[in-house]
Amino acid sequence: MAPSEPVRVGLGTRLRQLVGHLDRAVDQAYADLGLDYRAAFTPVTRALTAAESLSVRQIAAATGGTHSAASQTVAQMRRTGFVEDAPGTDGRERRVRLSDLARRQLPLIEAQWARTDAAAAALDAELGIDLGATLATALDIVRDRPFLATDDEHPPARWLSATDQGDALIALADLVERHYVFAEHAATYAEEIRRHPVSEAGTGTEALAADLTALLRRHDGHFKVTWGRPWPARKPDPETPEPASHLSFRSEGGIGIVTADLFDDGDDPRAAAEARDCLKRLNQCDAAVFDLRPNPGGWPTMVEVLAGPLLGPEPAPILTFISRTDPDEHSRTRPVPELAALADMPVFVVVGDRTASAAESFAYALQSFGRASVVGSTTVGAANPGAPFPTGDGFWIVVPIGAPIDPRTGTNWEGVGVRPDIHTDPETALEAALRLASAAVSGSTD
Repeated sequence: MAPSEPVRVGLGTRLRQLVGHLDRAVDQAYADLGLDYRAAFTPVTRALTAAESLSVRQIAAATGGTHSAASQTVAQMRRTGFVEDAPGTDGRERRVRLSDLARRQLPLIEAQWARTDAAAAALDAELGIDLGATLATALDIVRDRPFLATDDEHPPARWLSATDQGDALIALADLVERHYVFAEHAATYAEEIRRHPVSEAGTGTEALAADLTALLRRHDGHFKVTWGRPWPARKPDPETPEPASHLSFRSEGGIGIVTADLFDDGDDPRAAAEARDCLKRLNQCDAAVFDLRPNPGGWPTMVEVLAGPLLGPEPAPILTFISRTDPDEHSRTRPVPELAALADMPVFVVVGDRTASAAESFAYALQSFGRASVVGSTTVGAANPGAPFPTGDGFWIVVPIGAPIDPRTGTNWEGVGVRPDIHTDPETALEAALRLASAAVSGSTD
């Protein structure tokens, strides 16, 4: 920053500057009158003028300030001899009242109040607003709701002491040990978290979350530690716009190309209809190419819908989902009899290093069935779906709570990804797949 460049000044600084300027001007006016009096005394003086005596609690309520601020102001006024102790209703209550000195000086003080009010009115006229009324409205607003709104889903990052780090590690480790899908590994991974080194100088919440995510993803790609909720909680919105389309179809020389940048829920009528429309158009082609390179995953139900016509007229087992708490859940294809021609069509699935989760499931299933050739580069390797769990102190952890098991291989793609049958650069993988599809079509018609 250049030496002459002005520093940005915020609202709080401006307000403190204004109050400081006004207080100094008014304090000087009292000093010029020979009074040992401060502008800060005025709210308490007004309250005590209207009452014989008050407790500090009553002064705080009357002036709209805090008990601590009222107590400090009363102590200053006592030191200048402006207030004195007064008897209370019982021996336990401490009260104060204006001293005789204060009452003798009060006419001079009230005359200065009038001059100060006149100066404030002149400032209002120059500004074109009632500054006092505006500030009163602002105070009402910030008293009704916090000025700095709290966001439980996205709390501000904070600095963690070594003790704070240790507490967070214990809480996160306990969640992994309790919920991770493979109990035989859960205790080992949890112990790694507990033994994670802490910084004696402290560290930030985001840095610790990133370190632990990297540590755990060596074992399972769906682990994720975050400061704040890892994704927003779903809230009903009657004005939610029409969901974006994540499937598109085009054809080149008799080859149908379905591009999917996300798998929507196959049980959703809109998403299912969109998928069926792509499959019907694909049914008019000679070969099929599915481009999943930008697809991070989504819903396994869409895998059932898209793979259904490709794997024959009967429901075929895709995966078995296992977990520590629920019975095994079996995922099967959803055949479409009128699209029977797709079961014999040459199929190519294009993948890359951004293809993950349910998109990997689609490629893995067609590959394990021997139904498609996978083209591109090895995928992310994120098979085991996770659920978010809070520690209660701001951290959350996504823990894989289930695992899809392919009945043909007895395993899945977690940590290793889907390995292509034809390895090629993801940037040119679609072109490679189209060449292979053209060759397959030509070979079938020769």
